[in-house]
Amino acid sequence: MRQTLYKRLQQVEEVARARQQRERSDKGADTGKFLKKISWFLRVRGVEKQGHESLVEALCRALEIDGMELRRQLAARIDPINKYLIDNGLYEEIQKELQKKKAAGTIPGG
Repeated sequence: MRQTLYKRLQQVEEVARARQQRERSDKGADTGKFLKKISWFLRVRGVEKQGHESLVEALCRALEIDGMELRRQLAARIDPINKYLIDNGLYEEIQKELQKKKAAGTIPGG
């Protein structure tokens, strides 16, 4: 019985380790996507990171908000880039352009 219990404990630990590795991997993928989105947004807004500022500071400039507001939005699980696009009416324009391109067959999936 003791051996069976020990084996089962080992299996549970292995499953837990595998789950932790998967979660770390998923988190890294999400971070990579978000960094790409930030880079895209900075390019679209014509904002370049200055030598003295961090990526977060450049993002705040592009979003036209301060660091405290960015922290507040992120803590509330609000995507600050989507919020900016929606608040400024740009999200709808982007969606219309995508629909036009899909209708014309110029983008995959259209």
